[in-house]
Amino acid sequence: EAIQFLANVFRGMGLQVAVDEFAPGRANVIARLDNGPGPTFAFNSHVDVVPAGGGWTSDPFKLVLRNGQFFARGACDAKGQVACMIEAIELLAKSRDQWSGTVMGVFVADEEVASRGARTFAASKPKIDFCVIGEPTSNAIVIAHKGSMRPLVRVKGVTAHSASPEKGINPLYKAAELLRMIESQHKALQSLSHPLLGSPSLTVTRMNGGHADNVTPEFCDLLLDRRMIPQESEVDVCGQIDNLLAQAKAAHGVDAEVISYMPTTGGATETKPDAKL
Repeated sequence: EAIQFLANVFRGMGLQVAVDEFAPGRANVIARLDNGPGPTFAFNSHVDVVPAGGGWTSDPFKLVLRNGQFFARGACDAKGQVACMIEAIELLAKSRDQWSGTVMGVFVADEEVASRGARTFAASKPKIDFCVIGEPTSNAIVIAHKGSMRPLVRVKGVTAHSASPEKGINPLYKAAELLRMIESQHKALQSLSHPLLGSPSLTVTRMNGGHADNVTPEFCDLLLDRRMIPQESEVDVCGQIDNLLAQAKAAHGVDAEVISYMPTTGGATETKPDAKL
């Protein structure tokens, strides 16, 4: 509904508008205003939100003005930015004699989960020279952000009855050894630093294992969260994770492997401070 609303707003301004439904009920809107030769400048943000959660004193899905501030789920992240971008595009549409080039408004879905909307749009390889992305930054200009990777690590064991656990291999105990190594790896990463973003990080955000109260588990899954700074590559980080698991096996007999990498927003990025934008 939010995407269709935006599509109608931009059609009312006289822009070319396309709605791309890349999954059932999930769509992007791409609005375009061609105004002669020149660079292509794009505004981009997302219209999806995380679940409302508890603690609200008003309906989270109805905008409320209170003490000079707007409150609603997504007002800050990121519909406030989208509203500002709509205003900017409308001002440019009304002053076409003062500039030359192309302005785009690209507003996407699914940013809060797997960035499928942004990935779908990027896969079309659009020609864009400059882009401003709206996110909650307290009105500061942000030119760099960390990347993220989330390897799902499976620690393997051998099941046994809980009355005779010594007949098996309990992956929870093996995971405990690996967890200590992950904590040490995080501390080692603090030797790296970026002037704006600080140090990279590695932590565990989920742990799951076991299938019965009286049986030791066959495996235990750990979800790791690895934040990267611009001088790091995803390929190198994958290698670091593999090396960590190899060290855990050599040192503690931990039989573990990465079974998948969960969807994230991707690698780190940085715009040079002296860039034309």
